Amino acid sequence: MKLEDREALKAEISKFSFTENAKERMIRALSEEPEETAAIKRRGKIAFRVALIAAALTLLLGVGALASNLTNLKDGATYAELADSAVSVETAVIPAETQPDSNGNTKEYEYRRIYADENEKMTQESVLNRMLNAIDYYDYASVEFTLQDYLPKEDITKIYYVTNDVDLISSRSYSTSKSEDGLTDLAQYSNGKASWRLNLQTKSVTYEGAPIHRMTLDEYTKFVEDFPVYYVDEEGNEGWNNRTDWPNTYYSSSCLMPNQIAINLLGDTKDWWLEEESNYLGRKCVNITVNTVDEYFQEKWGTTHFTLKVDKLTGILLEMKGFDDEEILRKAVVVSEITIDDPEYTNARIDAGIEHAEALKHEFIYGKSE
Repeated sequence: MKLEDREALKAEISKFSFTENAKERMIRALSEEPEETAAIKRRGKIAFRVALIAAALTLLLGVGALASNLTNLKDGATYAELADSAVSVETAVIPAETQPDSNGNTKEYEYRRIYADENEKMTQESVLNRMLNAIDYYDYASVEFTLQDYLPKEDITKIYYVTNDVDLISSRSYSTSKSEDGLTDLAQYSNGKASWRLNLQTKSVTYEGAPIHRMTLDEYTKFVEDFPVYYVDEEGNEGWNNRTDWPNTYYSSSCLMPNQIAINLLGDTKDWWLEEESNYLGRKCVNITVNTVDEYFQEKWGTTHFTLKVDKLTGILLEMKGFDDEEILRKAVVVSEITIDDPEYTNARIDAGIEHAEALKHEFIYGKSE
């Protein structure tokens, strides 16, 4: 590219609504001569690349609106930078129900809630951001799904039937997990103050501790500013700063907050692409094809490629199917029912679940019903 063309591109990019850091990085990238060997595979990293040629073509074709959604995030990007890439998302603060803090004092917490636009033009960045931060895009959720796991070393396939009902504002939840072979029958619930797990086979009760709550605004701000999504420590070991505010239910990372799936399958943007959107269970979905799976997960899951359906407005994973080279289904998450942001419906299910679980807990502990 000629020097005058590069300078013109820099001037055009300066007009768009990037974050200042992203804008400076892009301009620096355009100020450097491109390298032929720039496209080096970085295994297991989230690396959002804005290619010089792609930027040039986009601008020269006049598609400025699309270009304004791109953010050149490098390895070590924070969640804050990820969130900034979702330019068509409106943010709002909602007050939580009054809850006692760790000292027993009552105060009102504020949480972060994002309202996505169904007409938003999705990119790899925005899809990944939504899956990593799914818990910010809904307050109530009720889902039922089937989970299939394949153990290559044992050549065993396990099927689980899971229900998840969560009220993220009050940290109340109820969840069940039953295996097809009848060897697993579990219930987990949180009343907002304590979490319990019940094994319906062994009739045992386990106290899980205080429920994990959705990050407050102060906690979220500190987290996104201080912790990169991907990092390399002093010894060269790579890792991920996953958000820990799970919805207090079984297998939530497989469906309701699929950030582990996102990191494991979508970490390298050249290994997957977006298909046309579709409707599934009455929800607008983003369809994803994953053409290449990291060797570690090929060995762990027995899969080489995947297809995914992701709820566009929340980032909840509605369907995931992983196949081996012979097109045999090995790993899957298939949602059969879903209700989002219907507090009356979800809380009724949670109330009934907790009441049932409390009666079972009393029976398991004392040997008789109340």
